Amino acid sequence: MKSNQKVKNDVAQNSSMAEDMKEMKDLGKQIEQMKTNEELRKENKTPDPQQETKLDQTQVTKVKIEKVKSKHRLLDAKL
Repeated sequence: MKSNQKVKNDVAQNSSMAEDMKEMKDLGKQIEQMKTNEELRKENKTPDPQQETKLDQTQVTKVKIEKVKSKHRLLDAKL
């Protein structure tokens, strides 16, 4: 056997999440069932900050700012 040929039983030594196609499909199904960051927030749960994108963070901040602005408008209208 030549030194550059691979043996059939060789397995890649990497950090892959799945070892075969069946496991990949199972992981895909699990990921599809996961709740989005927005769904978690609606349930008053905190999403994983590492999974959150800058766009998600910007949208959340904009919503918070609008809530504060609307409260101030109500307070100004009462005066």
